[in-house]
Amino acid sequence: MPGTSLRGTSGREKGALAEKRGGHGDAVRARPGGSGPSSGVVIVDPFPLFRTGVVAALAAAGAHVAGEAGHLSDAIGLARGTGARVMLIGGATVAEVREAVGALPNCAIVALVVQPSRSELVDMLDAGVAGLAPRSLTADELVTTVEAALEAGAEGNGFAGSEPVLVPLPVGARAPDLSANLSLAEEPLLTPKELEILGQLARGASNKTIAEALYVAPATVKTHLGHIYAKLGARGRHEAISHAFARGLLR
Repeated sequence: MPGTSLRGTSGREKGALAEKRGGHGDAVRARPGGSGPSSGVVIVDPFPLFRTGVVAALAAAGAHVAGEAGHLSDAIGLARGTGARVMLIGGATVAEVREAVGALPNCAIVALVVQPSRSELVDMLDAGVAGLAPRSLTADELVTTVEAALEAGAEGNGFAGSEPVLVPLPVGARAPDLSANLSLAEEPLLTPKELEILGQLARGASNKTIAEALYVAPATVKTHLGHIYAKLGARGRHEAISHAFARGLLR
């Protein structure tokens, strides 16, 4: 969408850092400069080197990094003060996601997770996380995730109810668990094709991308998604993925 892309823009936001000390003793850095509410990003992670790498990757793509902090409470303060539109939480826990989503309804919360359990993924999705990715993601994947999170909430005033960005989901959460694809009557809940599409859905693929990967028309994918939603009792992608994890259809 216009105004949300981080790629191919200038590095005008790469100014000097204005630094203050946080209450926990970790550096809290607020970056000055053109902080339109559509592009500011706040990073929270306990490891300074990780934050430095994230800042560098986003700045190289032309993003405005509004600030960084080692603790969530400090990051929430930065996000409120700068009007940031995205918060990246490194090594995010369910409790941190819930706290951030509750405190910042107009900010997309992107959780960078480390080997989460299936129940933790379900809880984060149910909490309203706007994005979910492994903490080991590449610089390109990071930029893609932030871009998609911005686009997801670009048309509204907040991010509540918007579809989560799953670019990409952690390894281990990508493959459908065929052994769990059974109802009480011992009949498959989803067909093999529906399971394949569900796996693509969990990777964050669009209808067009799924259609190209499976060599079918986008309308066919839309039909399959309708069947998947009905069988899982879901109203959209967000609920379908959450229900699929809860049922053990994704692992």
